[in-house]
Amino acid sequence: MLDNEAKVWDHSQITRAIQVLEMMLETQINIKLPLLVNLSQNDVGDIGILQILFSTEGISFLELLHEGPLEDLCNEIYNLELEDTRIAYQMSSVRRQVASSICSSNLQREISSTCYFNSSLHDVIQMLAARNASIRNALPYDLVDCASKKEEDIVQNLAEYVQGIGWENVPFGEREELLLCIGYHYFSKSFYVDVSNLIMEVMETGVANPLIYMLYFKAALKCKEYDAALEAYNAAVDSSPSFAILPADRYEVNSVLSTNIFEEIYCGLDKSINIPIFIKVLKNPPSQAVENIKESGKLKHSKILEVLDVKQVAKGAVVVTEYFESVPLMQYIAENGPLDLDRWQEIAMQILGAVAHAHDFGLAHGYLSPHSILYDGENIKMSNFGFCVGDLWGEGINQYSFEQATYFAPEVRKSEALALSSDVYSLGKILSYLLTGNANDPFNDSIPDHVRSVIAKSIKYDHNERYANAEEIFKSLVESLANPSESRQSTPAEPKAAESPKFIMDQNGKKISLPEHMTVKGDKVYNNKDGSVMVLISEGSFSMGSTERNSESPIHDVHLSSYLLDLYPVTNKQYMRFLQETSKMDLTQLAHPKQTKVNNFKPKGWRTPEYSAFSDLPNSPVIFVDWWDAWAYAKWAGKSLPTEAEWEKAARGNDGRMYPWGQDLPTTAMANFGGNIGKTTPVGSYPEAMSPYGCLDMVGNISEWCYDTYDPNFYRVARSKNPVNRSDKLSRVVRGGSWTDAVTSIRNTVRGCWMNTVRYNFIGFRCVYRLDPDVDI
Repeated sequence: MLDNEAKVWDHSQITRAIQVLEMMLETQINIKLPLLVNLSQNDVGDIGILQILFSTEGISFLELLHEGPLEDLCNEIYNLELEDTRIAYQMSSVRRQVASSICSSNLQREISSTCYFNSSLHDVIQMLAARNASIRNALPYDLVDCASKKEEDIVQNLAEYVQGIGWENVPFGEREELLLCIGYHYFSKSFYVDVSNLIMEVMETGVANPLIYMLYFKAALKCKEYDAALEAYNAAVDSSPSFAILPADRYEVNSVLSTNIFEEIYCGLDKSINIPIFIKVLKNPPSQAVENIKESGKLKHSKILEVLDVKQVAKGAVVVTEYFESVPLMQYIAENGPLDLDRWQEIAMQILGAVAHAHDFGLAHGYLSPHSILYDGENIKMSNFGFCVGDLWGEGINQYSFEQATYFAPEVRKSEALALSSDVYSLGKILSYLLTGNANDPFNDSIPDHVRSVIAKSIKYDHNERYANAEEIFKSLVESLANPSESRQSTPAEPKAAESPKFIMDQNGKKISLPEHMTVKGDKVYNNKDGSVMVLISEGSFSMGSTERNSESPIHDVHLSSYLLDLYPVTNKQYMRFLQETSKMDLTQLAHPKQTKVNNFKPKGWRTPEYSAFSDLPNSPVIFVDWWDAWAYAKWAGKSLPTEAEWEKAARGNDGRMYPWGQDLPTTAMANFGGNIGKTTPVGSYPEAMSPYGCLDMVGNISEWCYDTYDPNFYRVARSKNPVNRSDKLSRVVRGGSWTDAVTSIRNTVRGCWMNTVRYNFIGFRCVYRLDPDVDI
């Protein structure tokens, strides 16, 4: 028998010994059965190796095989100390198998957790090493998600284990890799604050490297902590210049201006010529967009932001432009109000002249809006030429906020072919906005008739009926300004808002009449009863359901007639208006026919006539309303509650997407969920999460009451056209998930339910108006 001092381990011998032990474990049937019976005569030499490996004071491995139960063997393995890291990681796999075979709970937990940590860290480090180059290349631009479900599970368990033992008890040499493992995992789950806190905690133990700095940089950007992000970025670049967004010997980054899912914008310095610059980091742009942006570099005009350099890099592109001390024109108007007519004329001519110059080169902008126009109080500069490439860039139009998308031509919103006349539509909307502060009110009384006629032609739905390009608008506007009286005589004014037509056109070209309490303004419908804005969902089919949960299956085709859906959930302000206007009414006139008791429709907590508890939250969604309350409000407003099919189509569109914005997992920039904020947020707080039809706040924030009663098997028996469940059950469907729900519960297809009498702080509603009177709901 060999004692501990006699052990001289050869790596190949130990590898073979481990293989033998693994074989023994695989064939072990009874925990009390001596392991020797599972060895063949050919393994005698291997037993010798194992004896070297496991012999201890007074007890040989052979004696353990003959006399000791498997638990004793586990003790020997557990107490064995191996200095060679490779061998230790190999042994940890065996240790884990041994531990999983033990029936005694205390020892099993102790051995399993310790050995699992060793092997798991090794497994994850191997996975990270395999894609380290990808991560390194992606870090300056965007992080990659965990490569597999296996890696996610392992890292989550590692994080919990380290939280228990403390970072100071993790070997220093493994601390960096473990921090990156857990940090990437948290980042991929959008736990950006957790990433920042984790890094700060571990760096206090002396750990730091460029990858860690860059991870902190990206997390701080997501949290809008721009000063902290810049500090981390500079630390990373100082440690390793290869992490610089642009070559550090020529460019430096001085401040972070803004970030979104589409781009990051920095202010920097070109040290070679000592001039300030803008640096835009574009996330995953298609190659066509990069080529278009390079092409826009030939635009030399005093009112166009000059493109100085374009570099395509892994996972993105970097655009360097001239610097212009300014604010977006949208911000200026929001802070200072609309322009007077003289100032408007001057700015309008600058904008039209710049776009006309680009049109001379055959280059359309596509995404024109007051956001893309910079203004210093005197002059403007146009930015972002070349960015629009139809539906090639991520989710196309859904990358932009609802506010911005208002300015985009219908063909751009539908990702159809881009033309110069697409910019004409945007210019018409911009001209209206600068005079009124509202892009969707082109027939406002404050707009002179001679200007209104130019705007009216610019924003025609059919691009063939618009001006062909910016130069034509420019000339027409110059003529109308020079001869305003002639313009009024020769061009009839468009109808004003109060005289707007009581019909809309759906996507199929069908003319649909509207009731008296609704008004058409541009491409939007306004419900005058409750002040809501509604969006059109045209008649057609879509795929409903998913295979994620039994209640969501099967996936099936549903055909819905045309309808209007509220852009946002009903707000406190709107609900207060409902209560005030119905305060003297017989409430049974609004109650559902099956509602047996009608006291009032006040939300839980609204105790006084002034509803003071909610008066400072006018734009937050109303909560603490039960299904009966929602039904009564909808009836008062001349609308209804949506069926869950109507709700899902509005959120999902026709492409089967998992979330309103597409397939990307939710982040805290896209929705209010997971208790991250701890309460509801005002409607419209997440403009980047717009659905294909333009609806907002479809997931997260509040769950929304639907008309249907809940049946987990309803999809298996539902009709295919305008389905609805009208059974007598007391539970009603809620959709969209809320601020309290986990990420798994805010998919477009998740079906929830509550008793129709509950009033919770995470349930509200929005309304629908069905345009086909023959729909049987």
